[in-house]
Amino acid sequence: DLACDYDYVMLIGVFEYGQGYMGSETPYEDFMNILKKHLKPDGHLVIAIENKLGMKYFAGCKEDHSGRYFDGIEDYPGGGGSARTFSRKKKEKILAKCGVSEYSFYYPYPDYKFPTTIFSDRKLPKVGELYQNIRNFDRDRVLLFDEQKAFDMVIREGMFSHYSNSYMIVTGPQL
Repeated sequence: DLACDYDYVMLIGVFEYGQGYMGSETPYEDFMNILKKHLKPDGHLVIAIENKLGMKYFAGCKEDHSGRYFDGIEDYPGGGGSARTFSRKKKEKILAKCGVSEYSFYYPYPDYKFPTTIFSDRKLPKVGELYQNIRNFDRDRVLLFDEQKAFDMVIREGMFSHYSNSYMIVTGPQL
C-alpha cells in the first residue's frame, strides 16, 4: 500500500525479475497490474529492459542475466534463473493482457544501460547510424559477424524494432 498515486513509476532493469517478486502463474502481468494501481489516471509506467532478440545476443554477447550464450534466443532452455527478458511481441501481449492500450516503444542504443542515442518509432535509425556495437561492459563476448552490416540489413527490411538491443516502454498518452 502506498499513500498516493504517482505521475511516473520507473522500472529500470527491474521488470525482468517479476517472477521472483510475484510467485504466481502470471507474474509479469500481476506485477504490472499492481504497478498500474499506483499511477495517477494520466500517469506513465516506464520500463527499460533488454530485448531477448537483441542483435548483440545473436552477434556473440552473453545473455545479461544468465551469463550464457544464446540463452534468451533459445528461450532459456536451462531455466534462465530469476530473470526473463522478452521480445517486443511478447511485451505487447503482456501490455494487452493488462489492459494497457496506450504505450510507446523507444530504442536505447547501444542499450538502456549506457545509451548514446534513443530512437523511437517516430525516429528510427538510418542505414549506417548503428556502428558502436562492440560494447559489452560486464561480460566477455565473441564477434560472430559484423553487427553494423546486420543492423543495416534489418533497418532496410523495416525490422529494427524487433532486433534493438533493449527497449524503453512508456505507457500512457504519447509524450
